[in-house]
Amino acid sequence: QALGAALVSKWGHCAMSHLPDDGAFEEEEQEPTSVLDTILKRNDRLGKTSHLIGRICVIGSIVASDPRKVVEWHTSTVKNVRTDESDDGSRLTGLLLMYPGYFFHVLEGGLKSLTAFVKEYVKMDEAAVVANELKVLATTDDIPTRAFPEWRPSNVQQHSKPVSADAVTVPGAQQVSEAYIGVLNIGRSLQTVKKSERDGLLSDLRTRHTDLLPTQETINTLALNEDAPTVAEWVDIFCQPMSLQLDREVVWPLETELVY
Repeated sequence: QALGAALVSKWGHCAMSHLPDDGAFEEEEQEPTSVLDTILKRNDRLGKTSHLIGRICVIGSIVASDPRKVVEWHTSTVKNVRTDESDDGSRLTGLLLMYPGYFFHVLEGGLKSLTAFVKEYVKMDEAAVVANELKVLATTDDIPTRAFPEWRPSNVQQHSKPVSADAVTVPGAQQVSEAYIGVLNIGRSLQTVKKSERDGLLSDLRTRHTDLLPTQETINTLALNEDAPTVAEWVDIFCQPMSLQLDREVVWPLETELVY
């Protein structure tokens, strides 16, 4: 199954998802702009009037002595960052999985709502009262459909699987991919049941979706992934003005131009 999302590395954010179509290269504006602004402007230029829906996956270490404070913070923030109640595109959907010591969160919504939420994450990380060491594992700028019918939390508690003696080490990118896709498929399963039945499904994910649910061991490993950017680094990459500098601008003496 295709990942359908760009895994994030602090050395390059979603490089493939921002490449313009063939023939779409145009003269760059003189004023620096952010990646988010570039995406939205290009969307307007192509005549796409509907709002882009994105998706982001974040993992964090729980600091609060009572894990319920993490759920309360997320529940409040999901309600508060919605930019326009009349616009369904700004509605946030997703799934917050609570593990011992960590949370794993997949969130969908309009790009402006998503970036507003991540900026709140930066404040959470800096305060280090509820949670800290927040990292962005994956992000997609334009998803065709939502995987989740609404935003919901779920207390996973301890979820482990037996490990065989001949088990091979799985690369970090593959672990992110498998965990991310598994949670997306849980979201799609929520769409197939009645709203009144979702509480029961979410309270028993370890039994009903044991193969899709990331294990505690996977969560522990992903939380220590040094290649994933922090939420602050993600905001700098995605929301702050880009400042590109060519090597020849900082090298002296100037290179001799080739004459063909």
